[in-house]
Amino acid sequence: MTSAEENKGQTLRDPHKSTPKPATRDRIQGKIRCGIMATVIDCGGSPMLLVVFKILLTIPVAWALAWPLVNPSAAGGIFSELEVLGSVGASILTLVFLIAVFFYCRDLQRSLTLVKPSSRVASPRSVWLMFLLPYNFIEDFFIVVHVARSLRREARHNKALGSFKSFGLFSGVGWCTAQIVSLLPNELGSLGGALALPLWIVHWRLVRRVNRVMALA
Repeated sequence: MTSAEENKGQTLRDPHKSTPKPATRDRIQGKIRCGIMATVIDCGGSPMLLVVFKILLTIPVAWALAWPLVNPSAAGGIFSELEVLGSVGASILTLVFLIAVFFYCRDLQRSLTLVKPSSRVASPRSVWLMFLLPYNFIEDFFIVVHVARSLRREARHNKALGSFKSFGLFSGVGWCTAQIVSLLPNELGSLGGALALPLWIVHWRLVRRVNRVMALA
């Protein structure tokens, strides 16, 4: 049989192949999305390169945090929103926010604890780096991606997670991105702050739902 005939025969057989079911396609697409994000996050697999990468990205974040102190006349951004509340109101809101972050981190740690060690891509204790300012603005991306990847890997052999199409990759990266944007001293920064909170709540609720399912499985 010639090469052309073989190709023709292969073409004729292809229509008889079964197409992936919708649920299977969703899982494949989820793996692809996590794989792309993992490639960006892991920075080539070199721990030292990854640390340098994070530190370099932290420099402009630190500059953005310090900018309102250097230039008090700058308008907009999350800091302007806090100024409206006054020093006492801003302090109370910050305290409430930090308490909420504590419980959020505890739920993320629980997610990484509940998955099997073979599915875990980061230490459960690593989530507490969210309190390490200003490094946390960059580390937050890595934390939410690590949690999403761990849950995705756990779902491969944990049937209880089969009903979940997403494990918070986009809502997690979304609130992290909006948080960075909120540092801009303009209207765009105010918009970023307004978007960060609902995205954070969406991600947190999903994490708690997944944790509940895993705990009952």
